[in-house]
This record gives sequence, structure tokens and C-alpha cells, in this order.
Amino acid sequence: MDGPVADDVPHEVSRAAAAAKRSFRVAFQGERGAFSEAAVLTYFGPWAEPLPCPTFPDVFDRLASGSASAAMVPVENSYAGDVGETYDLLRRHAVRICGELQLPVRHCLLALPGTRLGDLRVVRSHPQALAQCREFLHRHGLIAEPAYDTAAAARQVAEAGRRDLGAIASHQAALHYGLAVLAEDIQDSAGNVTRFYHLERDEPAGTAPPASADPSEVRHPPRPQDLPAASPRRGHDGPEPPGAPRPNASSRLVPAGVKTSLLFVGEDRPGALYRCLGAFARREINLTKLTARPEPGGSWQYMFFADLEGSLEEPRVQEAIDELRRQATYVRIMGSYRVWQVHDADAGH
Repeated sequence: MDGPVADDVPHEVSRAAAAAKRSFRVAFQGERGAFSEAAVLTYFGPWAEPLPCPTFPDVFDRLASGSASAAMVPVENSYAGDVGETYDLLRRHAVRICGELQLPVRHCLLALPGTRLGDLRVVRSHPQALAQCREFLHRHGLIAEPAYDTAAAARQVAEAGRRDLGAIASHQAALHYGLAVLAEDIQDSAGNVTRFYHLERDEPAGTAPPASADPSEVRHPPRPQDLPAASPRRGHDGPEPPGAPRPNASSRLVPAGVKTSLLFVGEDRPGALYRCLGAFARREINLTKLTARPEPGGSWQYMFFADLEGSLEEPRVQEAIDELRRQATYVRIMGSYRVWQVHDADAGH
């Protein structure tokens, strides 16, 4: 999972260019060996420098300060649901969504070398990981103990030296902290996938970076023949979003459509949400995600996050958003971007 040494740099890339590429820092929540780090390297490739952050607010602060060029944050798991803290931070920070990665997640049970499954009593991990492995833990009578990150849980097991303590984390975390893998693929759902957003700072109007500052220019540029070709499907892919990034081609990423994400607040009256969503229904625009987060202040008002199939370049999408603006009290476009899926047998390890 670590980046290449200097000898791995293709001969046509100069040493100066290689140094510039290594300065592309991508913030993620967790420690080395976390699934979020795997998402960074899968999406951006080995030229990105993963930047571990203790908490999600730290990730957004690094992005806002410019100490990170981009961020990779989980937003939803196919089994455990939304990562609510990410959505709350998205609405509070000036960021834009530049891409989505759908990463298969394979959880492993880790412990000190020589430990047997029957020796364990307590298993630590991130609350999301514990929720995704609930049935396994119950079946083996193991007590779930939350940690702030899967990789941090693995580190704690290595440091504690206790044979009754295990962790749920990745294969990479086991290698990084010298732990044994007692069981693999322990997640309750075989199709356990986490959606990650590639985030960048939302530049004020008139100060957007030039095309040369696109992440695809900063990362090791794949050759056109290496890039996976899109397979347009009616009502799903649409035109390429403006400034769409080109994730790492060597990690077997395949495009899975184009999305536009937005958040909105409807009026506090009967039928308000119905009228807002009608703007998309009348144009046969599919909403792939709709979730609500409470507004601060305890007023029982809600802000809605929506993902829809299609690009802002499509007239029907722009017309729907124009109508939404007439129905809602607040609308913010978070981004129009390509979705990527991983077709790799080792994804998530």
C-alpha cells in the first residue's frame, strides 16, 4: 500500500515532476492501515501522500488550511448506513465533491500472534466496523468496544499485549502492526461497500484554479489507453462533469455513471418536500440518495442531502435545480462528478 521508491518513476517523468506529485497530500480520518487510507491509494494511486488525521473535523480543517490538496471521507456503508458526522461537516465547510469511490470493505479479526479465537473476550474497532460485523461478534460471544478508527484499534492491540483483546481491521493493518489474522471476511454482508467522497476546497467565484491545477495533472498522469472507457446508459451517465478528475487507472477502477449532489432546505409547510422532489420526478431524474440531517438549534427543521443521476451539463438537470430553487428556501450544489467502482480482488485489504 506504500508509495513507490524513486526507481519506480517512469523514465518520461522528470525527478522534479515526481517530487511535485509526491506533494499531493490527501487527508483521511484514521491511522496508517485504515480503510480510508486504502481508499486514498486506490483512487489517487501511489503518487498521493496519505495524510492521517485523528478526527473528521481535522480532515476538513487540513483541507481548509491548504495543508492538504484533497480529502477522502466515507459517507455511507451499504450495511451500516450513513456516516452522519461527514454530512454535518459537509454542510459547514466550503468544499466541493469531485468524485466518488465505491470501495468493497473486507473486515478481518486481528490479534497478537499465537492467539486463538477462543482466547478473545473483547474486540475493538470503529463503531461502523463493529456494526458491520455485529452477527460475527454475537455468534462468538465477543464484547464490542469502540475505538476512533479500525487501524487505531489494531495498534492498541499490538501495544496492549493482551491475548484476550482483538481488533477488526484490514489486512494492511495486520501487516503494519505485526498482528495475526484469525478470521477473514467477517462482515455480516458479503456485498459490504463503503462510498467515499473525493473532496477539494470550493474556490470562490472567479478564483477557480486553472485546468493545469486539476488533480489529474498533479497525480501521475495515466495514458489515455489506460483509462477505463465510460459506458453511457440512458439517464445515468450523461456528459462528463466539468473538470472531472481522472483517478488512478492502474487500480482497476471502472466508471459507474455521473452524479450531482446538492443540499436543500424546504419551507416549513405541508407538502414542501413533495414539491421539492417533484422537480426531479417530472423529469424522470433518479435520486440515488436522500437523507436528512437536523438543523442546529433544536428547531426540528431539517436539511436534505440528495444525490441524483446526471450531470449539471444536462439541460433537464439544470431545469430541475432551477425549479427546486423556486420551491426551497436554500439550495447548495455540492458537485457534479463521476462515480468509480473497484473491480479488484484485493480491494479493501
